[in-house]
Parts: sequence; C-alpha cells; structure tokens
Amino acid sequence: STSEAQDERDRLTAMPVDPRDLTAPFQIVSVCKAVRDFVAAIKADLCFDVAKTNRVAAILRDVISAFPAADVRGSKVGAVARVQLQTIARELQLLDLLVHLTDFKMWGSTLRKHSFRDLRNSPELDHVRVLCQVVFTLLRESLVGNQGSGLSMVPHLETLLLYFSEDGVVAGVGDEAPVQPGYIHALEQCVLAIYHDNSAALGRMDEYQMGLFVSLLRRQKRPTPIYMRFLRSLVEHDGQGVVNNQKMLSDILLEDNEDNVQVAPVSLLRGDTVLVSMPSFGPTHPQWVPIDEMLLARDTAPGMYYIEYINLIGVLTIGRTKTNDMIAQRLLAASVISLELCLFFMTNELLPLRSRAAYADLLVSAFIDCAPQEDKCTVDNLLVWSEIYNKVVPHSEPLAAHAGTQADLVRIKDFALKYLEEHDVQGRHEDQDTFTLAVCRLVHHLVLFGFLSHPIAAVVSLSEIREFPRYKGRLEALADNLVPNLNDKASAVEAVMERTLEVEILVQPIVLMLDPSTDNSINDDGVFRVSPIVVATKMLLCTILQLLCRIRLRLRINRLLQVYHDDLQNGLIFQLPSGGEGGGRARSVSKKKDQESANTKRPDFENILQVMAFDSGALTRMLGDLLRYQDARLDH
Repeated sequence: STSEAQDERDRLTAMPVDPRDLTAPFQIVSVCKAVRDFVAAIKADLCFDVAKTNRVAAILRDVISAFPAADVRGSKVGAVARVQLQTIARELQLLDLLVHLTDFKMWGSTLRKHSFRDLRNSPELDHVRVLCQVVFTLLRESLVGNQGSGLSMVPHLETLLLYFSEDGVVAGVGDEAPVQPGYIHALEQCVLAIYHDNSAALGRMDEYQMGLFVSLLRRQKRPTPIYMRFLRSLVEHDGQGVVNNQKMLSDILLEDNEDNVQVAPVSLLRGDTVLVSMPSFGPTHPQWVPIDEMLLARDTAPGMYYIEYINLIGVLTIGRTKTNDMIAQRLLAASVISLELCLFFMTNELLPLRSRAAYADLLVSAFIDCAPQEDKCTVDNLLVWSEIYNKVVPHSEPLAAHAGTQADLVRIKDFALKYLEEHDVQGRHEDQDTFTLAVCRLVHHLVLFGFLSHPIAAVVSLSEIREFPRYKGRLEALADNLVPNLNDKASAVEAVMERTLEVEILVQPIVLMLDPSTDNSINDDGVFRVSPIVVATKMLLCTILQLLCRIRLRLRINRLLQVYHDDLQNGLIFQLPSGGEGGGRARSVSKKKDQESANTKRPDFENILQVMAFDSGALTRMLGDLLRYQDARLDH
C-alpha cells in the first residue's frame, strides 16, 4: 500500500548525523529500559518508592538537555539535529512509554492501593507531580516542529486530557487541590505542541477529537483560558484557518447541546457599555456584568477567558471559502460578532489593550478581509485604453451589507491615523505593542484593499466626514503642504486634492514608527535583539510602505499614459502609415494648425508625474539600522 511504501522509505532514509550524536540512540534505548523497569516496579512494589521516582526524573532531565536549540540564528544545524533526535525517540517508542508513565489511572490506583486515600494531602503526590512535569516537558521537546511525532500522540489525547478533568486531583485543577504553575504549564505546552502548525494532525481531525477538547469547556468549574487556546490550535495553521475544523468547531459552539450548558461568553452592546454573560461554572448561574468590571477585576481568569474566546472567534472567521462565509453569517445571526462591538472595544481607551487587540483582529478577519474586497495594489501590465482616465488607481469595492456604513469606515480610518500619530512600537510594554501590531494589521488591509485609494477631494466632500473634523483637517493640511506659495494657491490646492490619494496621509506616521532609534534593543555581540512583536510590526510597516510604492508606481504609469493619450489625440505623436511597418514616411495624425494649438494646452510633464517624495536619506538610514537586528524575514 501507499502508506507501507512510505514507511519503508522512512526506514531506509539516510540522514546526515554529527559524530557526537551517534550516542543518542543508545541513550534513548537505556532511558526506555529505565522507564519500563520503573513502571513495573510501581505496579509490583508494596510501598511507594520516592527514591526511584526522583531517579527516573533525573534521567529524563538529562534527555531534555540533550535536545539542541531549534532557533540557532543563521543556521539550520540545531533544527536538523532536533528533528533527528525527535525521530529516534518516536521510533524507539519512548513517547508511548512517557505517556504510559503519566497515566492518571495508574497513579491513582497505585497511590490508593498504598492507603493514600486523601490524595490532596499526600506528600508522595508532590513527587509524582515533579516527575510528570519533567515528562510533559520532554514530550513537548519531542513534539515541537515534528509532524510525525505529533501525529503519533493523537491516540493518547484522552490520557493527557484526563489531567484537566474536574476530578483530576493529580493535576491540581480541582477546587481544593493545589495548583502548581510549572506542572500545569508543562502539560498545556505538551498538548498545544501536538497540533500547533501540524498539518498532518489537523487534517485528520475528527468529531471525537474535537469533542474531547470541547468537553473540557463543559466540565470546567472556573474559567480556564488554556481551553480556548487548545481550540484555537485545532482550527489554525500557519496563520490561516483550517476550513473543515472551523466548521466542525463552529457547529459545536453554536448549536444547543442537550443540557443547555453555556460554554462561551455572550456580549451585548447597551448604550455606552457592553454587558457580558459568562458561562455557568458549577452551581452558579450566568449573570450579566459590565465588561470593564470583568476585564479589570482582581481575578484575571474570567477576563483572560473572554479575550481568548474573542481570539478564537477571530480565527473562525479567517478565510474566503463558502464555508467561511456561512460561519460568519451564523456568528452574525447569533450576535456573537458585530461591527459595533469591534469598534466599541478597539476605540475604548479604558479597556485592557489585549482585549482591544483581539477585537481589532476580529474586525479585520470578519469585516475587512472578506468578499468582495481584493488586492488593489497590483501594477497592471495591460490597461484598457478607454479606462486610462476612469480607473487611475482602483479603490475598494462597496462594503458588504454586514460590514457597516461609510461613516463606520471613516471612523475606522480616523482612529487608525490618530493612533499611528500618537504611538510608537519600542518593545517596552508588551500589551501596548500587541495592540499596535493589531492596528498596523488593520492599516495594512485598508491599504491593500484600496480603502485609502480615493482622491482627497472625493473624501473631504463626503457628508459623513463632518463627524470627523480632525481627519478632514489632516487631509486638507496635506494638500496645502504640497503646494508652494502661489498667487492662485486655492486653485492649485484644489488641483492637488484631485490627483493626490488619501493613502499619502499615512506616510509620515509610518516612517516615524519605522525608525528603530527609540527601540528597546539589547546589543548582543553586535547583534541588536528586540522582542518578536517589534520585529513583526517593523515588517508590517515595511510591507505597507511597499504597497504605497506600488500605488505610486501605478499612478505615475497611468499619468504617463494620460499624457500619451492627450498627445495622440492632439496630433503631437506621429504614427507609421497603415500600409507597412517600415516603408514610407511617418505621417501626422492631425494638421499642422492643430499641432500649434495643442502645444499651448499641453500640461507640464514633470507636474503631471509629481508625487509626494520620501526623505530618501532618512529612510535609507532607518532601513540600514533595521539590518542590525539580523532577522532574515525583516531583512527580506
């Protein structure tokens, strides 16, 4: 069969191995033997042996330290060596043994067999937790970036997720059981590593696997944000949605289950506030509370749970397939999403920045990056002669019915411009930088889809812009600054507003934000390191400037063609006789007197092609400074 042939090729594949790594298989074999002996001893001994438990934990820590770093800068050696060791551990069945070692049922029966009836108060349980934390950490190291290893762990999901059960006192999740952050974090990262960007495992997702994760929501006794992150990892791959999984999960979340258990928050916009009803946890019933009280409360779990839920909804709306459109329509009908909610959160400075960032991303995926919008920043190689004047630079398509009004669109642009002018990304405050990145993503999509490709004159003439005098004033000031002091400056400004596009208002704030001179960077042997969020934001700003350059190029080409069109119509361009390509003398299209009259009306060529210029010296310096970060994607 095909799978057997693939397995055969896998067994016979020769891989380059560092001589120092030749001992890895023998080390894994010895570890497997130690784990088997330990499990057999646990099941056979009459008493719990703390010394043996700690010894196995120490052996597994040595294996963790053997994994090379996967993010070696400028080299793939570390990543290749990691995959080799992960493959060896999987093929020698170490992963299966580790899962068996953490089997909750085995430990529960073993400890109870030795008269530890009250597991919450047994000191031996602490040693079990330490061992399981090491096991989960080793499992994560064995899974990250390895699709085959992640796929092999799918059958063991039920065993791992049992630790999150309300009865899973070993995991310390119960109301009375102590929670150990390191232990729980290792378990969470292990589960996330199974599906994170693993196309093989995500492609084989079925309702049973999805149901295992959703059941965690239904059993929780208090809001647990990691459950929402689990679900997000099931429907997202490399920043894009997995359509089948998106539909599967949206069906489960939106349909009424048998017990009418509310598993997701519900938001309602009422006047100048939002009321939220959180799921029922245990015997408590859902109550409506103002969103600011919940997000700013001392107990951060409900607020984080709500933010992770909005992040999940944002991923569910990513995509442009028919299925994605149906999901969005269902979410709209169920009042889970709305443009008004997105604008309320994004523009409300009193709310936590992470909640504002979540809704800014939801605004993009649900209302901006959707049909019928498309890329308007391409430079066409072929233009229709009759459209040279009509479609200088194409702008956005009309907004969809659910995507708001023209006033909503002006409000979005006004907020984005104001935020870019007043804030910077420096790597000093993670929450602030996260929201800044979300706003930059919004601006990127507005530029990409042509929402800012209208002439300034058309924008300032809109009736809706009266509600946003600041934005109107910025556009008028831009046009005024582009015109030198002339006797008839008013008419010159009017002409500039006709041919200058709205997107030019972004140039100055984006270039200022791109400047790395104020970044909180660490000089590490000549390499300046900043947070990943700062790098991602700088990359996005470069992309926006690139789109702006494409728009300008298209504009200049179109204006050049307009000059050619006018010259041809006015007889200033000569054509070859229709009788042949090279024979005969060129003839004028019109008479000499027409040429003379046209000469007086021909516009100034340089004026026609003029666009707002970058400060090339300052921009070159900024881009040169960004190279010091030595990030391959940013350099590109």
